Amino acid sequence: MIWKAFWIPLLTFGLSFSNYYFDYFMCRYLSDRPKEAKLYCLQAIEEKPSPSLYRDVVRLLVSLGERKKAEELTKEFMEKFPHIPSSYVMLYSIYRLGGRKDEALEVLERAYRKFPKSREVLIFLADEYIRAGERSKAKEVAKRLVELNPQSPFPYYLLGQLYLSEGNVDEAIEYFHKALDVRGDFEAAFITLGNIYERSDRPLDAQKLYESVLKKNPNNRIALEKLAQLYMAMGRVAEAEKLYRKLIELYPEDPRYRHGYATALLQLGKFAEAKGILEELYSSYPEDLNINYSYALSLELSGELEKAKAIYEKLQKLVPRNLRVIERLVAVYTALGEREKAKELLSLGLELNPSGIRLLILKANLLVEEEKYEEALKVLNRAVSVHPREYRSYFFRAIVLDHLGKIIQAERDLRKALELNPQDPDLYNHLGYSLLLWYGSARVDEAEELVRKALDAEPDNPAYIDSMGWVYYMKGDYEKAILYLLDALRRAYDDPVVHEHVGDVLLKMGYVDEAKKYFKAALRLLDEGKEGERGQRERILKKLEEL
Repeated sequence: MIWKAFWIPLLTFGLSFSNYYFDYFMCRYLSDRPKEAKLYCLQAIEEKPSPSLYRDVVRLLVSLGERKKAEELTKEFMEKFPHIPSSYVMLYSIYRLGGRKDEALEVLERAYRKFPKSREVLIFLADEYIRAGERSKAKEVAKRLVELNPQSPFPYYLLGQLYLSEGNVDEAIEYFHKALDVRGDFEAAFITLGNIYERSDRPLDAQKLYESVLKKNPNNRIALEKLAQLYMAMGRVAEAEKLYRKLIELYPEDPRYRHGYATALLQLGKFAEAKGILEELYSSYPEDLNINYSYALSLELSGELEKAKAIYEKLQKLVPRNLRVIERLVAVYTALGEREKAKELLSLGLELNPSGIRLLILKANLLVEEEKYEEALKVLNRAVSVHPREYRSYFFRAIVLDHLGKIIQAERDLRKALELNPQDPDLYNHLGYSLLLWYGSARVDEAEELVRKALDAEPDNPAYIDSMGWVYYMKGDYEKAILYLLDALRRAYDDPVVHEHVGDVLLKMGYVDEAKKYFKAALRLLDEGKEGERGQRERILKKLEEL
């Protein structure tokens, strides 16, 4: 019987001891089922309260919508553990959720007076002042955060945002840089700073910023993405292509990077490769309007105009006022000879955006198609006056001036376009090749320098390789010329201009029969609707007659 008397109290003690842990365990175990967990949690906190348990139970009650009970428990938490700032933050959050803004702010200010070094309290208080529009108080709190946490980038970033909200951009930039000095890849700071630079027309500063982030972290996803987009906007497409290729390797599941890569390929003239990628994306994401648009563009640039038209028309029904779709559809209608449709849609576009640079250029192009060059020039004069810093206004006016035989003015406009957009290799190539067409060998060295700059930027671009072949043709170095031109032909096998150039060089080298084959191939491609040069058909026919 002595054994029994000893065992009963022991059992009683064991049962009492295990109940708390059972309640505590069940409270945590059922955390994803708050209704079931509630009873166990309340029992556990009654038996053995702790700061972490208070936090968990208050969150549970808030998730159940029992804010009044959560408030009571939080106040109890504050009384039992008066030196823990998180209890004040919890009460603040409950008041905030209930729309009790004044009480919420009062709790934080009380917490700030009691815990002037609490980073948690300071962050919430700064945010509350920002919401209330009290920027001077928010700055005071943010500066206090800087003093307490000089090795944290967040307080500097917060100050940058405050100065930015006041319109003090220079001061904001300074603080964003301070945040990046602490941590060079702090995303919030470099994204905001990059956006400021891009909006302020400071692309080189944005480029330098993203490159500095990538120097510290070569695989930073956002920096790679932002730099790729920036390169595309700057016309540095070959560099953008490389970055998109890297993004695809790092994140093969993300279709945005394959889409960006394909867009870069389109601009580089690699239409077949781009079309293959976009065709797969179009099949996998048929509802994605951006992919629809890019796929249609790849079809358009590959000469499949009817297929492109069908997708553009589908898009135009879905987004009838989208200017990008209107612009491409006008271009396709024009290329297909459906001028009335083009004019009708162009009128809608100009009604939506009377000063749209692309629409004005498309209108000028329609007039050029009708050989109304003087009228086209008037439209482009307007484009230049409305968009004096837009390089395309000058570029396309140069093309019309060339049609009118005004090559001095055309050259001046091409140089102005280059001045406004010195990163675009297309402009170097166009001016260099134009000098060869206008002056032959008289300015060939100048032309070579321009074409070489284009090739340095995009060494695989078939148009630039063809231009360099023509440079050597004008120099009389036919051996080098044919090497460049055959390389261009390998990359752009359906280009009538390259075929004609190969024929010209072969003719100079004495291979008459071979030259004829290339001239005839150029004619066949022109008949198939491939784009050539003005007057090319007549020029080739004359050459064939003379052979």
